[in-house]
Amino acid sequence: MQNIEYKPNWEAVHNFHHDERTRLENAIKDLVKTITSETDPSELEKLQKERNYHHETCLRCLDTYQHKTVQHYVRWALENFGTLSDILKQDYASHISLDHCQTIEQARAIISQLHELEAKDEFLNRDSGGKPCPAGKPDGFDIFTRTDTNNLTTQWMNFKVVSNFGTGDEYDFILLTSVDTRENEKHVCFFGDGDRTRDAMLIFPHIGQLAYQFIEQDLGKDFEEFEKSNVKAKNGFIASLFSKKPKDFPVYHFYTHTFMSSGFPREDFMKHDLEYHREGTYNPRSRYYGDFRRVKMQPFDCMPQYLKAGVDHHIGFEGISLKE
Repeated sequence: MQNIEYKPNWEAVHNFHHDERTRLENAIKDLVKTITSETDPSELEKLQKERNYHHETCLRCLDTYQHKTVQHYVRWALENFGTLSDILKQDYASHISLDHCQTIEQARAIISQLHELEAKDEFLNRDSGGKPCPAGKPDGFDIFTRTDTNNLTTQWMNFKVVSNFGTGDEYDFILLTSVDTRENEKHVCFFGDGDRTRDAMLIFPHIGQLAYQFIEQDLGKDFEEFEKSNVKAKNGFIASLFSKKPKDFPVYHFYTHTFMSSGFPREDFMKHDLEYHREGTYNPRSRYYGDFRRVKMQPFDCMPQYLKAGVDHHIGFEGISLKE
């Protein structure tokens, strides 16, 4: 694939800007020696701005203009970006390839992702003694694994929940939500992003509200009509609505994929058996902490590779800080 930004005269361009950068750096050093409290700072700022422009152009010559093809850039990056070749050999990078990049910018994005994955791996395994969850089939089930009969999707979803700790606070969650759709059945996994939602201790107590809102969004008007036709009295925050679900509504199963950032850092994959599943109802809304006793958490000793890859694809890691 040709690099549309390739410049045949890149060496001449580089040498010119290198000389200008050197000239300006010397001028800055000379000016700094004469600065007093009464000196106008604008002259120094102007020289520094010009120097930075020539420096950035030098870098652009090396990482963009000299490469005739995208593949040439990839080879150059593998030779010059430290441990990049070693990162590609690791299990956590097995789903990533630089072979089919169409542009240098795409290759750069993948390389940045690889370094972020390395930072995540170091955080979980070496820097703080954390424990990653290995890839595999949880209890032998093929959930969140591509088959001939299911459909897998991953997207960001917005949720708003009320604190289950009696404070009345509202939390806005932006969760990476993966859905495994099968015949009359949906498996849903929430992954939290950000300092607030990354902490499993904040996601777990609100899993009932998250599940309820997901079903509301997933079924849309069908669920709205179902609720209207099955309204019963409510006593305070405790809902007495436990109507049987229509047969054409799918059965939902909810999971969480979390990183515990405090104490002993680790990665967990869990299933949450909500009471409404056992009763065959569609009212998982939890409004206070006591309702959390209606949720049974089942941890697994491994998790689907699809979920790991989905997080790595949608989220960058910088140390232990997750970002969209």
